[in-house]
Amino acid sequence: MRSNHLQSSFLSGEWGKLAQGRMDDPRYKTALARCLNTIPVQEGAAVRRPGLGRIGHTRNGAPAVSKSFSYSEDASISIEMTDGFMRFADGDDLIHDADIPITSIVSGVVTTTSAHGLTDGQQVTFHTPELVDDAIEMSDLLRRQFRVAVLSTTTFRIYDALTELPVDVSPTFTGTVQASRIHEVTSPYAETHLGTVRTVQAEDDMVMLNPSFAPRVLTMEPGNDASDAAFSLAVANVLDGPYLDPVTGSLATPSGTTGIITLTLSFSAYEATRAYAEGAFVSDAGIGYRSLIDQNVGNTPASSPTAWAVASPGEAVGPSGFVGSDIGRLVRIYSGGSAWTWGKITALSSAGVINPDIPGTTYIGNMTGAGGLAAAFDGIYVPTLNEHYARRSNTRQCWVGLALPTPSDLQSVVIYSLGTEGGNPLRVRIHGSNTPPNSNGENGTIVYDSGDEQFLGTATFQCANLGTWDYVWARFTHPSSNANIQCAEIQFFNTSAAPGAAVEVQILGPALANTSAAVWRLGAYSDTTGWPTCGCYHQGRLFLGGAIPNRWDASKSNDIYNFEPTAANGTVADNNAVSYTFNATDRNSIFWMRPSQQGVICGTQGGEWLIRASENNNNITPTSAQAHRVTKYECANAEPAVSGLSTVFIQRHRRRTIEFISDIYSGKWFGPDLNEFAKQMTKSGFEELASVEELAPIVWARRADGRLVGMTYRRISMYSAEPPKFLAWHQHTLGHNFDVVSISAGPASDTTIDALNLIVKDRGSGIHYVEYMRKLTEEEDEMWAANFLDGSFTPPAANIETESNYTVLKLYGFAEFEGQDRDVWACGQDLGRFTVADGVIKIPLTDTLTREIMAAYTTAATDYGDMACTVRCDVEGVGTDQYTIPVLVGSTYTSEGQMLRPNKQEDLRTPEGPGFGKTKRSHLVYALLHNSRGGSFGTRFDKLRPMKMVSDGGRTFDVDEAFSGVYTAPLEDAYTYDSQPCWRVTRPYPFTVCAFGAALNTEE
Repeated sequence: MRSNHLQSSFLSGEWGKLAQGRMDDPRYKTALARCLNTIPVQEGAAVRRPGLGRIGHTRNGAPAVSKSFSYSEDASISIEMTDGFMRFADGDDLIHDADIPITSIVSGVVTTTSAHGLTDGQQVTFHTPELVDDAIEMSDLLRRQFRVAVLSTTTFRIYDALTELPVDVSPTFTGTVQASRIHEVTSPYAETHLGTVRTVQAEDDMVMLNPSFAPRVLTMEPGNDASDAAFSLAVANVLDGPYLDPVTGSLATPSGTTGIITLTLSFSAYEATRAYAEGAFVSDAGIGYRSLIDQNVGNTPASSPTAWAVASPGEAVGPSGFVGSDIGRLVRIYSGGSAWTWGKITALSSAGVINPDIPGTTYIGNMTGAGGLAAAFDGIYVPTLNEHYARRSNTRQCWVGLALPTPSDLQSVVIYSLGTEGGNPLRVRIHGSNTPPNSNGENGTIVYDSGDEQFLGTATFQCANLGTWDYVWARFTHPSSNANIQCAEIQFFNTSAAPGAAVEVQILGPALANTSAAVWRLGAYSDTTGWPTCGCYHQGRLFLGGAIPNRWDASKSNDIYNFEPTAANGTVADNNAVSYTFNATDRNSIFWMRPSQQGVICGTQGGEWLIRASENNNNITPTSAQAHRVTKYECANAEPAVSGLSTVFIQRHRRRTIEFISDIYSGKWFGPDLNEFAKQMTKSGFEELASVEELAPIVWARRADGRLVGMTYRRISMYSAEPPKFLAWHQHTLGHNFDVVSISAGPASDTTIDALNLIVKDRGSGIHYVEYMRKLTEEEDEMWAANFLDGSFTPPAANIETESNYTVLKLYGFAEFEGQDRDVWACGQDLGRFTVADGVIKIPLTDTLTREIMAAYTTAATDYGDMACTVRCDVEGVGTDQYTIPVLVGSTYTSEGQMLRPNKQEDLRTPEGPGFGKTKRSHLVYALLHNSRGGSFGTRFDKLRPMKMVSDGGRTFDVDEAFSGVYTAPLEDAYTYDSQPCWRVTRPYPFTVCAFGAALNTEE
């Protein structure tokens, strides 16, 4: 039976093989079996994925993540974050902060016309000169990044930023040539932190969050336009909170009422008639105790060892009391009446510390690597540099300590950041001796031995009081093998004071009313407890979460860095900060927070929560805030994407994407599985999402295996019974075969569309690059504007000359890609693939690429934008000796699409029901194409016939001419149960399929 099988929309995207039997589903007729590097757009057509434009390699080619900073409608910046640095790009170019005119470059030494203001290690690029002759002379330096070594105020030497080798070039030029300093900001984030950096856009500020660092604020000082913007990064000046609850029984006694005071901890006196909760603290006969049981009443601490345990006052803070990582932590103190104030810990109290700096004290031990023995006593408890560690490399055991001028007893030892470079715990032994330790530190009296228990990080060790010592030291042992053992700081305490029970505090609020022992609260966030990992901006408040399971905090209204919980007199106003803990049976850290019309949505591993004040979403206040778990789909630790009406997040196991919305009728939240029919898309797990709106609404996903996946998606109804208007998955491979390691999204440089920003990694060299997705094909686009090359850019200069009796077009600026192959698209033509030699691509001029054609493009008065390339002609020209033509150089990729098996009875016109189980053959393809060229058609990808560019009247199309209309051609097919028409494009041509089908014969 003959029939025509037509598919008029592709807005159900690619379905997995396990879903292709769902022929009963209405979406079957708009789905595909294959959708590779092809994007179904909201009109229904399938267009080629646009190519990736290249901005350049990351700083030194190092691993990086991408973030987006949206300052205004006119300024959207992509951020490249590498180990310790942040750089910025506007569109297809890095932002620079200084243009430096130069007079000469001789053997890689650059001379400037005036003081350049550079410092060693800064990086520069060179502007493409206005004169094409100068651009050709400078071509080995253009589109490259260089590290600077300053020689004088007006000279510097350049080194390749990737290879670190000196650049020995001496170009000559006659016009204005400039070096430009790449604008960069130093950051505390090392490579290991980059994957956990989250951002919150709060009006003009971008708040940067990471569990290892106090929140930072990125601010932008706009210039004449975004390309002149200047950025700065500073620690957020967080005021008066958030705080933990007061510790029952713990009191803080201040040494003064203003300025820098000493705050000393103690416990409330035991009361025989009071019932104490487990963990409560008391003082009895001058000794501190901690309750071991709940409802602890009538048990005298000194005679009730099963009910009470001896405790140091510092235990109210933690097992080690105050430690070095508490420096900078906030404290709130109540001194009676209506006097709350707050301050910041500036130092640990020196009470009881055996001072390593008094005359006659010397450092002893064999941990002489990194910063050496002195690093263990330099007062830096949370090091950021190698020099602040004492280390012994490739050893199972090492030791460090003090030789004292006068003997001292030893009560306890606090050791900071203890472990190996690989993060392994160690056995700890503390020694005291009146004779010098031997070379391995094993002699003397062991006053503490952790035995089988091993320690990592910061810990306090209580020592047996066995005498006074002239030498005290700590010995560390790896349990099984040699390692690089290190610690950041070590403190020895005698019995004159309890360790960790006192700190120096700078009072930042009102003066204390008196110096009596007071109720107090300790800051919730610090280097000890960790820092917020996620947040959002909602109703004028900055919301933070993630550091403490189930807890979130919100700033004062319209004062986003102020977390004041009450006024100084203790009253709570509606605009005061909010602290809240989920009422849940499980403990889950908040992974992400997103504002919505209903409130703030929070994603945790244990489910999804809604923070709000009421069903009407009134303003959240300290007294109205409430939170409820609304669903239990469970989230991965990855930021969601917001697309139109929906929040899309990755499920805990990273194999499903959840569409999370609230039903407008019932108010209930629900989360359909968006890749129910496309499980193959999440094969290696989704790691990251990013959403764009124009020119098509797409949620992009980065997979763990480095692949890029997209979902064209739109929901227009908030009724749970109605599915999204369209939902189409598509998968993508990159032409240069790189891995995608990070994605972000934001408005493109022209602000009329959105752009996907990517960090990609060369699998061979390991070099990372910053790229962005170019614009989707539009109806009116001309052939020259095709942008279907990955890692693409326009050469900074070109030349036509005669070489070996041939006229060739030379494209310059490819020194970085020596020996590599690149595809060239110019003047609306695919010129082919060429190998870079001496930094140049040579293209023979042919009948299809002539000087006449280039002259025609030059006189067309068309703005070729970032594809415009100036060409010098060193042979007899046609009308001019200089041309401006559109050129793009990069790596081509393959785009494919394939229909599902035809089945509907009305499509196949079979008298005996649907076509399932019947053999069929497609003998003719029908394709409604728009501005397309270079495709091949078939029913199997190993049997394709190339598209013939001949009109109905027999006219052969020009090489830069595309086809629009209905294309028909015979297919090579046999009778099978499948007969699935497909197409493929392998070269950088535009190809848009508006409708697709085939003429079939079906056997009954």
